[in-house]
Amino acid sequence: MKLLPLDSPELIELVAGWLGKADNYKWLDFGNGVQMVSPVTLKIMTQRNIHLFRAYTADHGDVPVGVVGLTNVIGTSRPLRSGRSWAISAMAAARGKRRRRCSRLASPSWACTW
Repeated sequence: MKLLPLDSPELIELVAGWLGKADNYKWLDFGNGVQMVSPVTLKIMTQRNIHLFRAYTADHGDVPVGVVGLTNVIGTSRPLRSGRSWAISAMAAARGKRRRRCSRLASPSWACTW
């Protein structure tokens, strides 16, 4: 599994499409009641320190199959920040591994690149 930053317009469009599905966004809250995001909104959110998003691949492959996020991040010290973690699997084969994907996002190796 690889965690990929949302650093290309194509990947932002793909993830925004996943987040734009009612079955997915009804469970999310990006602050102030915002649930559904557009590609433009998602791009802006990736540039703020209160959100961290990564697309993830299957265990053996390079194609993104879902997105994991840390939202509503509070705190100013990187090792002491906290937030709400979540994951959306776009393919059935990627489901059931949310805990592993979220833990990779919150690991110290990712925190230092944030």
